[in-house]
Amino acid sequence: MQLNPFILETSYEIIHKVGGVETVVRSKAPEMVREYGENFLMVGPYIPSDDKYQTYFEDTRKVNQRFNTLLTNFEAQFNLPQNFIKFGRWLIPGGPNCVLLPVEFGDNQQLGQYRHTAIDMLNRLFSMDLFNLGEEKGEQFKQNAINFGVMSWLFYSYIVPNFIQNTDMMLFVQTHEWLASIGQVLFQIGDAFIKNKKDAQYINPQKIRFIFTTHATTIGRHLSAGNIWLTDCFKNGKEECVKFAAEQAAIRNIKLEHSAEFHAAQKCDVLTTVSTITNEECIHFLGRSADVITWNGLHVNSQKGMVDDHELQSTHKAMKQKIMDFVQTYFYGIDDSDTQIFFTAGRNEFKNKGIDLFIDSLAALRDLMDSEEFLQKNEGMRNKTVVAFIVAPQANGGFNQHTLQVSNLLKEMQLYMDNLAINLKTKLLKMICTSGNFLDVKIKDLFDQQDTITMKRFQQSLKKAGGMSPICTHNIDENCEIIRALKEKNLLNQPYTHVKVIYVPEFLQKTSIFGLDYQEFVRGAHLGIFASAYEPFGYTSPECMCVGCASLVSNLCGFGNLVEETQGKVQESKDFISQLENLHRISSQSNFESPLMSSHKQKPAEPKNSWVSNQLGVQVIDRVYNGYKDQVGNMAMLMFEYLSLNTFDRISLRNRMSRNAVVVDWSVQINNYIQAYEKAARK
Repeated sequence: MQLNPFILETSYEIIHKVGGVETVVRSKAPEMVREYGENFLMVGPYIPSDDKYQTYFEDTRKVNQRFNTLLTNFEAQFNLPQNFIKFGRWLIPGGPNCVLLPVEFGDNQQLGQYRHTAIDMLNRLFSMDLFNLGEEKGEQFKQNAINFGVMSWLFYSYIVPNFIQNTDMMLFVQTHEWLASIGQVLFQIGDAFIKNKKDAQYINPQKIRFIFTTHATTIGRHLSAGNIWLTDCFKNGKEECVKFAAEQAAIRNIKLEHSAEFHAAQKCDVLTTVSTITNEECIHFLGRSADVITWNGLHVNSQKGMVDDHELQSTHKAMKQKIMDFVQTYFYGIDDSDTQIFFTAGRNEFKNKGIDLFIDSLAALRDLMDSEEFLQKNEGMRNKTVVAFIVAPQANGGFNQHTLQVSNLLKEMQLYMDNLAINLKTKLLKMICTSGNFLDVKIKDLFDQQDTITMKRFQQSLKKAGGMSPICTHNIDENCEIIRALKEKNLLNQPYTHVKVIYVPEFLQKTSIFGLDYQEFVRGAHLGIFASAYEPFGYTSPECMCVGCASLVSNLCGFGNLVEETQGKVQESKDFISQLENLHRISSQSNFESPLMSSHKQKPAEPKNSWVSNQLGVQVIDRVYNGYKDQVGNMAMLMFEYLSLNTFDRISLRNRMSRNAVVVDWSVQINNYIQAYEKAARK
């Protein structure tokens, strides 16, 4: 369908970050600008206390005559102070235009009247009393959301007759989450109020369409946080679930949020959501199935930061070595050539983020790898070690004594070895350039007695520190769920075990234990495990995919749904990835062979290893139909299969998944939003 669309994308997280929606609208913006140009406008709140507006917003209202005139007239019609509405560019890639609507009305009587009318309408629709919201932090947040809804309602009511109506354009208002849905609901139920104003202008309903996107229902988030399995709720049927959701919203003091979501979903022209698992929430909690699944995306090229397979592998090797430097000092006696780094990372939600499943699966893998009977049948696994990191922030008392000791020792050794290397280079050069039999050179000719003593002291210090390394890098409450679970499963870093665990209770950054930020750590790791029991979409696994780190993901995670759908299409059509690359507008490197790969012409692993044929480097764990015991067994087996890969297969998998990461690029996923607009236009 040929459209001349004007897109208003409304979110409470334009510039102002509340949760994960900011990542979505920010990363999607460059593609929206490319697709719609100046006909794309983002609408967000103006909150002066947020310093992001000082660094990420450029006011261009005075130099943009088109929008300055529109906003000046809008302010005049509703008796608002001049320049009350902010207009400018969000200083991110794409530089999208954005309108920022104030959420603090002060003593403006005109806005106070509109707010009173809006709350009166919402009270009748939601069957609640919003006039009695308090001044506490949570209640003030709701007050601001209502104010943002009031301003959005007035803006929509003005822009249609004054900017859209007498043109060939159609206005598409894309609202995200309950915070942006209030303005949509007010517009749709407040039409009569606007018409009754003496200066009201006719609003042609054929010139505006609403697309509401829920990234996860509010009630779904709260139930999951309370360790209630949503799949169990869904078994009760749609009508029963809708009733249950309303009851729970009242009990949990989220009636405003749920009511706004529910009515926005019911009244919008097109409902979208970010995954098939969140669509189940739409059906059972909001009473309507999504018209389009608008999968989340990211910018693959910016994530990769590299141009070919060789650089991908060399960056992995460099980052891995930094992790291994720490690991070898933390655990004495580990051979880095046979050690692989597994990890999970995210908010510290023990069951929601699947940390419980990760720990239990590590214990199952440990039982297998520590078994002498197993090792006798699999001699190639005898020297292999897994070091598993759990990165989940929690209150702590800073680095513990062991971590400080080995970290300082590592820095001391690295400094000493750097100086030693300079001296060694000088001695070797002299030996080569002078007469004599070079083969007669002995170790004492290269290192003096002091060097030998110092290196021996380093070794003794490491041996003493690494006897029984703690399972956590920080001083922490020993009664926390993660520590308790590790102790219950006897994952205590015994010297003989093949599976070691390190719990890092803070987000990774340059000042962390490795001197690496999170993305650099992921580049150096081998396998990420994200077995969430609730994750509307989840960016951790696709971020791994972009930089060549294999991952396991749950089918209760939205990205897991996308992987299952994509793998099905790949099996149906060998050209599927190539078609996506054309959408991505980049040249395929599918015929490029890394020099590093050609130097590892080992025999590929047996075809029965599921990683060998995997195109995306992502395996999906079934947490819907399998019982917990089977989930543990399946995850442990997939970990073991990855350990069984030889160097050639790991490099091949890394290159393959990095190339095929195009499936999550916004240049591909933006088409779902375009489909939603086209569907709305036909309403």
